[in-house]
Amino acid sequence: MREQETTFIGKITAGATHELMNVFATIRETSGLMEDLLALEGKTPFPHREKFGKILIIIQEQVNRGMEISGRLNKFAHSMDEPILPINNP
Repeated sequence: MREQETTFIGKITAGATHELMNVFATIRETSGLMEDLLALEGKTPFPHREKFGKILIIIQEQVNRGMEISGRLNKFAHSMDEPILPINNP
């Protein structure tokens, strides 16, 4: 691949992964808020509190997984920012 094409692919991938990480961060913050709301002691008992708690744990685990995958792909995409150097074979 030519350097221009590699740079273009890197920029597109870096931008997309950055936006994906923003989506995951929003989901993480929202699920954290839901967890806080479930932890509040209300006047009315909430019969499905435990089930929702388990679901929120799954959501948070998957968000962490998605952030890790996106972060690695983002790092790879940014590696294309470096100039391509020839390898000298001895």
